Amino acid sequence: MSIKLLAIKFNHDPNSHHQDALNIRRNASEEIQAPEWVRGMSQPEDSLAAYALKEITGNVITIQAKFERLDPLINQVYIQATNPPPKLLPQSFWKWLQQIIEKYPWVKYFLLWLWFIGYGKNVMGEVKDTLVTFDPSGESEYVPFELQYHFLLKRGIGRHPMEWHWQYRLQPNTPWTSFDISKHLIFTVLQVPTGPWTQQPYPDLQNPWTEVLDRACQWAAFQSNATSTAGAITQYVNEKLGLAYDTAHGASKYTDLANNFKLSDFLNYLKTGAGLGNIVNCTDCATIVTTFANAVGCDLMASRMQWDFELTDIKAIGSSIWDRPFADDSFAYHEVAWTGTGGAGDPIFDACLRVDGDDNPWGPPGGSPHSELLPKDMPFTTLANPVKIPLATPFTANSYRERLCANTAGGIPNCQAAGPRIGTYNGRRRVI
Repeated sequence: MSIKLLAIKFNHDPNSHHQDALNIRRNASEEIQAPEWVRGMSQPEDSLAAYALKEITGNVITIQAKFERLDPLINQVYIQATNPPPKLLPQSFWKWLQQIIEKYPWVKYFLLWLWFIGYGKNVMGEVKDTLVTFDPSGESEYVPFELQYHFLLKRGIGRHPMEWHWQYRLQPNTPWTSFDISKHLIFTVLQVPTGPWTQQPYPDLQNPWTEVLDRACQWAAFQSNATSTAGAITQYVNEKLGLAYDTAHGASKYTDLANNFKLSDFLNYLKTGAGLGNIVNCTDCATIVTTFANAVGCDLMASRMQWDFELTDIKAIGSSIWDRPFADDSFAYHEVAWTGTGGAGDPIFDACLRVDGDDNPWGPPGGSPHSELLPKDMPFTTLANPVKIPLATPFTANSYRERLCANTAGGIPNCQAAGPRIGTYNGRRRVI
């Protein structure tokens, strides 16, 4: 082997993210700085990078790579990186696939979609061949390379293990010789992450954590807009994490009095089931959704409605029954992930509970039937204040407050949009 790959920089300009990767870190204690790949790294999880799709749209994406020559007679070479060779599938697989398509014709269109987004190919495409010059010591400088045939913009949000096969040749028309393989894990997000996440200063504790991206990019895989992304993450938090509502005290476990999100503890819970446990309240749920959704390019805030409003039947996170969780059948306040300015007409995303989506959400306590509705992109209210109580049935409006609260003077009218809690950085709690 005459050439060695020494290092690769994905985030080669920390002050920009239009042609290269974002400023990220692994977690609260581990920073990530370029070069993100150095010789000796063998697993994709060793080499991490993230790209903001909105910002790179229309731009040429570049990386920088450094090499060493082992043959002192080599002064210049052309270098490129390609996809790994395709895996050969047995003939029996193709026969089986043909049978599936004949039985389910829609599969053909799904396969065409997978082909369009480059499923099974490197999301980063190929590294365009470039002339590399070596100095007298036998090493090159960091050389800029353009990406070509990439699928970054077609994949949407995602987590993408990939590998490049590096090749060189001495002259433009001579055969390519393979000399190295590099493996990476690439995250794609809708746009530059919003608060509490920041790009500057760098490095900083509030730079996006890849341990968060690793989760959020799977929870919202293939999503291509903020609304569907926030909805997918809200549903995952509500259904898949084993969380349960604190019906005894309604106390927050994963936020502190300084309005920080104890993200390290929550990630520990996701990994091991330990952390601070699975019992949460509305503030926890709102903060989890906001933090994970904003990491992949949404712009939510944890915001409140208050004070002391009576409830109708709800189905709290982790519960299998419809009821009114506390002895007085009311909430002192309720916090959700909110869009816009947190106003009365702005949509909300609430992973903490499900409301009754039928045309009479105000039946007697414990009554039935109920039509489960997880609040995703649901306007806080569609009614103007003051609300004349009681509201008539059938009630068909897609209106969150009216499906959360009792149809009484102490219910719907008492529940008002109140904005983010003071000290929460406009509803985007800092992570620790």
